[in-house]
Amino acid sequence: MLQVKVVQVLTSNGVSNSPEWKTIAVATNLTGDIKYSLITSDHNGWVKLDGRSVSSLMSTQQAQASVLGFSTNLPDATNAYLVQNNTTLGGLSNSNTKTLTRGQLPNVTLSASASTNVAGSHNHNYTDRGNTSYEMTRNGNLTNIADDTSGTYQTSNAGDHSHTVSATTESINGGVTQQSLDVRPLSMSVNTYLYLGL
Repeated sequence: MLQVKVVQVLTSNGVSNSPEWKTIAVATNLTGDIKYSLITSDHNGWVKLDGRSVSSLMSTQQAQASVLGFSTNLPDATNAYLVQNNTTLGGLSNSNTKTLTRGQLPNVTLSASASTNVAGSHNHNYTDRGNTSYEMTRNGNLTNIADDTSGTYQTSNAGDHSHTVSATTESINGGVTQQSLDVRPLSMSVNTYLYLGL
């Protein structure tokens, strides 16, 4: 509302030259204006952008919506940000989530090389209990022909060796289904309204 000083006021008795203050209505909103509000429903010509059918509006609002290019449905501003990007007015573009492609990941090379320690030299113990054998000579004498000494002995050290080991690395994301990222910044929830008049 706006107050103006009217110099001449037409009354039922004719023209009065007495200056008077009168309150007159002045249209301050234009069809197509957009605003944010915490109000939850349509008000004073402002229509909530919730994707509803244009046919659900008042006939005058339907006409104004058609002028703006909305003949079927109003735009749905739910979880959307306003942007001027030379696309169709009221249209939605892009997404609130992003799935990275391989080309957007850091250059990571995963490889593995492994081998066992070559120190494998070892020996084994064995016990010789000894054995005595005799040979009878022609003159009747017995001759000892075997070592009858018992004891514990070891084999010589030998057996150094190595093993080749192959290894397979895990996939970068552990083999799970790739998840998209939520790229929306912290925001406050409000309602978006379009002015279509009454």
